[in-house]
Amino acid sequence: VLGTALLDMYVKCGTLRKAHEVLEQLPSRDVVSWNAIISGYTQHDRCLEALKCFDMMQTEGISPSSVTFICMLKVCGNTRAMETGKQIHEWIIRSGLLKKDIVLGNALVDMYAKCGALEEAQEVFEEVGVRTLVSWSSLMAGYACQGKSKSVFSLLDQMIIENLKPDKVIFLSVLSVCGHVGLVEEGHLYFEFMNEYYGIFPMNEHQNGMIDLLGRAGQLQEAVAMLETMPFQPDHVTWNSILGACQKWGDPNLAKHVFDHALGLDERRASLFIPMSNIYTDFCIYDDKTSAFISLSGGE
Repeated sequence: VLGTALLDMYVKCGTLRKAHEVLEQLPSRDVVSWNAIISGYTQHDRCLEALKCFDMMQTEGISPSSVTFICMLKVCGNTRAMETGKQIHEWIIRSGLLKKDIVLGNALVDMYAKCGALEEAQEVFEEVGVRTLVSWSSLMAGYACQGKSKSVFSLLDQMIIENLKPDKVIFLSVLSVCGHVGLVEEGHLYFEFMNEYYGIFPMNEHQNGMIDLLGRAGQLQEAVAMLETMPFQPDHVTWNSILGACQKWGDPNLAKHVFDHALGLDERRASLFIPMSNIYTDFCIYDDKTSAFISLSGGE
């Protein structure tokens, strides 16, 4: 017990090498000690090490618990290892855990959605006894990534019918899919809807979603107007989205305006010089500032 507590302490401090050393020195290892190290590797996106520990755990004859399965499903989703995820799904079914553990059901939906297997994600979503916002948002994010707007809107309608309050993550998926398929009017409506009806104040990510939507649709002036009035400091995602839209729609003058505005807020925004120089190259425009930077950074 003391050894497992020591291992858990090192994991929570992020010292995974020491945690693994403690694991190897334990006189006996149980599911709790294996879960501690696997959870640590999973949280730090060290997926290969988590998979190795999962295999070693089985070699020692230790049966996985719900915690083990949840960690491994996250690993499978992050690495798109759907075949391994399917094997774990079958194991969960044989164990009879799916109906008993809400978090485990959410993890399965999330794994399949991240792997792009939306039919399987939908099936699990319908099978689980109780659905939380996590399972709704995971499935909606999966549909949004593939531009399936009807499915996203249908799930949102279903949530409202079931008296579930959408959260900020749900609306990120809604705005994302509107951007993917160019639904500007719908995007505007949902952007206002989230604040007026649900009291969700738009975060930076929502603002970026709307700016990206407007930029993709060629409404550059509207996108820049939103950028200049947004209540948050624009980040690199915001600037790159605008500059990318200016390049796509052939407006170097507006790109220069955005570029100068960005530098006025922070002269150290080095990441903006490269997309701006690409725009100048496309339109055969020479600029001392950007060309000097690219020369210094080794660019062409």
